[in-house]
Amino acid sequence: MQNQKATILYNRIIAPEHYRMGLRGPVDYSKARPGQFVMLRVADQLAPLLRRPFSIHRLISESGTPTGFEILYRVKGICWKCLGPLGAVLNCQRPCNARL
Repeated sequence: MQNQKATILYNRIIAPEHYRMGLRGPVDYSKARPGQFVMLRVADQLAPLLRRPFSIHRLISESGTPTGFEILYRVKGICWKCLGPLGAVLNCQRPCNARL
């Protein structure tokens, strides 16, 4: 697994308890595809102890170049509420064989 830091760009509510979060990291996302999974955890916190899997919903592009990705999630329990505010840094882990 490869670790990286991802910064929260936005966290928009799309329905009650459902959010769309944009993340940007130092990786080239040109080969990423919706449906690939990343494992996210709030950086520098012990709770929740384990990372949570999220599927990439959409790529974020600037000038035609992918610079980040979006995830969709539903807040259920305390683990989901602590993903962090805008500008917070998450620990992002992706499989070594991923095309990211």
